[in-house]
Amino acid sequence: MLARILTTLAIALLTTVSPLTVLAQSAPLPAKANVIVASSGNDAASPVGATITMQNWRDYQNYMPDGMAALFAGKYFWKMPADVAMAIGPAIIHPLPKGYVEATEKYAGQVKLVELPNGGLTLEGYAGGEPFPRPAEPHRGWKVLANLWFRYLRI
Repeated sequence: MLARILTTLAIALLTTVSPLTVLAQSAPLPAKANVIVASSGNDAASPVGATITMQNWRDYQNYMPDGMAALFAGKYFWKMPADVAMAIGPAIIHPLPKGYVEATEKYAGQVKLVELPNGGLTLEGYAGGEPFPRPAEPHRGWKVLANLWFRYLRI
């Protein structure tokens, strides 16, 4: 039972963290540990409605984050259980709330990264919304991380 709980936590972590590498290019999609977001279901190659198992996971690895594919491949200590069955659902886009979007438009221009004497960075001028809607150099990675810290969370 403990192994199953830990596997579920690992899946949740890997499916949540993997999309972070694309935050700089697009708005983040909601992540769910038990559903792989494939597409809207309108294209012919869409696997929406399929179920991924240990026997057929390679057919769907192009739709998986790298960490999830590694769990299916069994490369590391953490592995998918032999009886795993994951349903592929359609992409669900939840638009950001109007107030968050308005705050981004209003305040994003005043947000700055300030270099500290010890070599670190700090955020200055943040008042609401996404601090860096289009992160660019210098310190692009830090800006992406700041966007993650100040992302909208539905509670």
